[in-house]
Amino acid sequence: MQKIEEIIKHREEQGFRLVKNTHFYSKVGINRRRWEQLMRKEKDPTLSELRRISKFFGVNITDLIDEVAV
Repeated sequence: MQKIEEIIKHREEQGFRLVKNTHFYSKVGINRRRWEQLMRKEKDPTLSELRRISKFFGVNITDLIDEVAV
């Protein structure tokens, strides 16, 4: 989820203000508890969650995926 944090920070630098309210959670399709688990890296996002997040922020889904060392 490091990539999502980077995208949010980049968007905020461009004037986008992320307000995590019921509208946000409804629009992205992830509830508050799950979003916080993802942000704290307690859980990994599912593919469908990544799709919804990429759609909400207007980025390519591959931009959200952290590279994993093999």
